[in-house]
Amino acid sequence: MLLKLPQMVQRFSRSILWAGDPASGQVALTFDDGPYPLYTPIILDVLAEYNVRASFFLTGKNVRRNACIVERIAREGHTVGNHTFTHTRLIFKPEELIVKEIMRTERAIREITGMVTRFFRPPYGHLDPLGFRTVKRLGYRLVMWSVMFRDWKPKTAPDITSSLTHLLSSGSILLLHDRSDNVASVLEKIINTGTTMGISFVSLSQLRCL
Repeated sequence: MLLKLPQMVQRFSRSILWAGDPASGQVALTFDDGPYPLYTPIILDVLAEYNVRASFFLTGKNVRRNACIVERIAREGHTVGNHTFTHTRLIFKPEELIVKEIMRTERAIREITGMVTRFFRPPYGHLDPLGFRTVKRLGYRLVMWSVMFRDWKPKTAPDITSSLTHLLSSGSILLLHDRSDNVASVLEKIINTGTTMGISFVSLSQLRCL
């Protein structure tokens, strides 16, 4: 199943990055929840083959376990984003816990790459007003998505193939996950289809915004 974010929701939260400039000819590829030792290197291989940059929203617990993969993500020019430490839902949580989840991940990424992350995406896209204010106070750009691929489901690849032309619109931010058997084949289909449509695939750092 594929989900495209309603226009009404995007207009409701102007300070959140839902999509880029629709006149840019760009689409931003983003991957959540990694890195994973089995799947993330395969994704990186596909991106390298097509000379495409993407963005990876990493969880701190996986950063600690997979330092070499995190180093590779940064070394190959991809954007690294913060996705909390334990992938917990940040709704109805005290501010202290929200800060701890974010900053533990920030420290883990910085220790490995020397990078300071600019982008944050909450797990499941869930964030209440306190969480929103906390993320903003910590200096992050809050990033959601305009199209989500349920790439962890076994039958996703054929569904995606039949829907790509409709879903790949200029300025879109695509959400995928680097934790499924389907993701490499899905990614190749996305890149090949988008390229024939004249789309450039970019990281969030490269995405032109309004």
